[in-house]
Amino acid sequence: RNNGDIVAGLEGALAIFHPDQLTRQENRFPAIITEATVNGELQSFPLTASVEKKIRLAPGKNSLSADFAILNYENTASVRYYYKLEPLHKEFEVNDNGHVNFNGLAPGHYTLYVKGGDKAGNLYEGEDRLEIYVMPRWYQTLAFKLAALLLLSLVVFFFIRRRITTIRKEASLKQRIVETEMQALRAQMNPHFVFNSLNSIEN
Repeated sequence: RNNGDIVAGLEGALAIFHPDQLTRQENRFPAIITEATVNGELQSFPLTASVEKKIRLAPGKNSLSADFAILNYENTASVRYYYKLEPLHKEFEVNDNGHVNFNGLAPGHYTLYVKGGDKAGNLYEGEDRLEIYVMPRWYQTLAFKLAALLLLSLVVFFFIRRRITTIRKEASLKQRIVETEMQALRAQMNPHFVFNSLNSIEN
């Protein structure tokens, strides 16, 4: 025993054991995302959290599962698994076995975070993450939505303009009818005026 460390001799080697490190929880047991499965297709990842991990789901494939492990070889029964899928989850949720499933994901970008913890609910600092991109179908793309909106606007504009033209034609027809009626009344009034004038002159 030397400075709190335990030194033991082995055949051709020397082993040093640090008992004080057993009480340290920070970064002791990092969680590592090991693989992901999309529609039966398995994709494995390096067993380190320092590598950027990404997965892209083709249009129509919006379900996946992911597996992660906690590198605790001292007491596997004491660890707990935690995960969070942003932006769907705000807080980490506990998981029983390091296997998570996500079904029916809408097109967009998601980030899966995983952590390790203990039975008391204390989360370790180390974490791993997986970037998930769910690609949209052709009718879910922004270009299609903008085109559909433009087409709808043109259709509405066409019907409004057609309705305005119809209203103007109807108003013009009514105006012509009124003018014709006035001309007919005037035509009826003129003979009476002449007859009355002649009668007045004769008298």
